[in-house]
Amino acid sequence: MSRNDGEFHLVMTFSRSVAGEEETHRQWYDREHLKDVCQVSGFVAAHRYEAVPSGMDLGDMPPQTALAVYEVEGDLDEAVTRLRRAMKAGEIAFSPALDTGAITTWTFRRASSVEAAEGRETPTDGV
Repeated sequence: MSRNDGEFHLVMTFSRSVAGEEETHRQWYDREHLKDVCQVSGFVAAHRYEAVPSGMDLGDMPPQTALAVYEVEGDLDEAVTRLRRAMKAGEIAFSPALDTGAITTWTFRRASSVEAAEGRETPTDGV
């Protein structure tokens, strides 16, 4: 039994597009990359986010304007090995619209969690 069995991780990749290729970058993520990664055993979901200004900001906008969040269940090391193997085999390709020099990836293991009660009214309900 591996040290990561039964665990849940988020792999968070911050990136940006090559100047002028923002739409191509978005389409590649949405139409290809996220789906390709989810074909790799252990990667159970993938989401793309875009940076936006908000009242939570503590400084300037980040240089990486895109965030991909990959959910990994089970053995992280095995899932990452399978992902790297797929990339090396060309099964998962990078878009020329991706600024590969601006990629930063961090992985987090779920330490605890709380979920909102079902049917709970939130401050935005009815607005």
